[in-house]
Amino acid sequence: MNLTTKLKTATAILVLAVSVGSVAVGTAHGATDREKHQQRGAKFAVPPGSTKLRAMCICKDGSSRHGALGNLRQFLHNDLVYVSCSVPTFTAAGQTNGSYACSTFEPLVK
Repeated sequence: MNLTTKLKTATAILVLAVSVGSVAVGTAHGATDREKHQQRGAKFAVPPGSTKLRAMCICKDGSSRHGALGNLRQFLHNDLVYVSCSVPTFTAAGQTNGSYACSTFEPLVK
């Protein structure tokens, strides 16, 4: 294979790689508006299924959990993205055994 053939082959491979990369990047950025909104919200509130903590909150709903410390959680309902303050409940041994979704809350700031 001479130098000209090698350069043409290398150029063709590079063009193919760039084209495939562009398609892959285009697909990655093809998120729906709702998905983008959820991703922005995930910077502050824990998305469904995640165990990472983001921000804390204080329940202010007037219930028996008023004033309790919780975690900001994000959820999807009727095609809307919501955030609530999830106040964990504990067993006598100190293990988490559930949570209470507090809809009136104050986020804690650093």
